[in-house]
Amino acid sequence: MRSRPIAQPAARLLLGALLLALTLAIGCSNDCVDGCEADGGETDGGACGPVSLVIGGADKEGAGWVDWQAATATPPMIRGPQGGQHIWVRTRSRGLWQKKARLDVTMTLIDTGIVVKPGTVPVMHTLQPEGECQDLSPPITAYVKCPCQVVGRKVRVDVSLLDLYGVSAKAKAEITPTWDGDCSQPPSGNCGEQ
Repeated sequence: MRSRPIAQPAARLLLGALLLALTLAIGCSNDCVDGCEADGGETDGGACGPVSLVIGGADKEGAGWVDWQAATATPPMIRGPQGGQHIWVRTRSRGLWQKKARLDVTMTLIDTGIVVKPGTVPVMHTLQPEGECQDLSPPITAYVKCPCQVVGRKVRVDVSLLDLYGVSAKAKAEITPTWDGDCSQPPSGNCGEQ
């Protein structure tokens, strides 16, 4: 019976690890970004390096980047074409695959812990390269069913991104939404529960 040298399996393992590292490096060279200034969110290590996420908003037309990291963020609730209200939400990330990603947005009233209706909004969206970051462009609309129950109150916005390779990032921000609608009447229907 002939015995194998111990070094042969170790050499195969090392060669396999090197090939895997080379494959990941080649596969990530065009799909990942480095140097993004997005920090302040929870991070998760992906095959393409560190992952980070920061959330913010946009102007009334849904353009530009509005920083929500300051505690004084006061984004407006915008009336949509179908009569509903929404808040523009954008993200800046790094280390996620730039094609499609699942984005979940949840807004919670800080004083009561109640989730703003209609609840968590899941969306599949494309992350666009924006310099060294990946930008959620155009922004998404986080719907607000009962604006009078939300206006002027502190709201925590939680965002979770999950790319097609299973790499995830989470971030949150506190905002105080504004609204120019009439809130002089008592809330009707299930809006009274907020």
